[in-house]
Amino acid sequence: MRVLRVSIGMVTLLLAVPILLAGALAWWAMQHRSPDGAFHADLAPIESASRIVVVPDIDAVLRRDAPIARADQTTLRVRTDGFIGIAEPGAVASFLAGVGYTELQGVTLGRGPLSLTYKHFSGTGAAAPGPADRDFWLRRGTGELSWRPAHDRDRQVALVIVAKPGSEPVRVDVAVTAGWLNSTAWGLLILGPVLLLLGLAALAWPQRPREIVYVMDSAAAVQAGLPAPPVPMGVQPGLPPAPPPSAQFPPVNVAYQPIGPYTPPVQSNPPPAELPWPPAEPAEETSPASDVPDNRPMPVAGVHLHITQRTEASTPDPHPSS
Repeated sequence: MRVLRVSIGMVTLLLAVPILLAGALAWWAMQHRSPDGAFHADLAPIESASRIVVVPDIDAVLRRDAPIARADQTTLRVRTDGFIGIAEPGAVASFLAGVGYTELQGVTLGRGPLSLTYKHFSGTGAAAPGPADRDFWLRRGTGELSWRPAHDRDRQVALVIVAKPGSEPVRVDVAVTAGWLNSTAWGLLILGPVLLLLGLAALAWPQRPREIVYVMDSAAAVQAGLPAPPVPMGVQPGLPPAPPPSAQFPPVNVAYQPIGPYTPPVQSNPPPAELPWPPAEPAEETSPASDVPDNRPMPVAGVHLHITQRTEASTPDPHPSS
């Protein structure tokens, strides 16, 4: 249980540290927003003779250089002195057939005006038609255009800027409004400390005390300075205790064999009975005892009883003398 608690505490701390850093970064970004709640970025001036700037795949440029603008609840706003429209690349190619333009290939984020990577394409000298008269635009605006790039995620659409005629460079202002920033920043700032406290509590949780029992014989206990254990009754000091009954009589493995019903042996030819010869004399029968009348007087003092022993040769006397 202790190892599991420590593992949970370490994992919670590892999660709390990056969440706290992300929350602090989101809080720092919130402090650099404009009063309208958007992040503004000025693009470097674009030198274009035709004053037409085209981004062939705006989703690819945002995915490579500004992925935060592709998130949900994010609005991208483009401002310039002229026309701004979004359309399919095929329709834009037909619209600019024979017309020179400047292709914007990348944006480098940094402090101050953002540096751009672009390339010029010269046409046949044909004049650009009026963009507002065409109906192939998916989105369009004059001077300003706002949309959510998440709607065009993983889809190829082209952004076309047709600036007003003039000799100065084309200037473009871009603003990004992140609607998810406030809730995300506050959520990270709350979740980070909670995870940090949970991790510290899991690591600092007191361990339940455990009882440790040391088992040693009496001789080792006396050598270690511990009091000798009491001697049980019936055991002489200095003699080893009697082994338990299980040790005195070890078990004997006896195979079980069932015993059938008992059948007495029968002799086919019993031995003949032997009779003794000559036969023994019959036992002498004695005369039955006669009843003594109840009115016979008891002997008194001075009267002697004479008992005679009868032998085999003598004849019994029917009237014994008193």
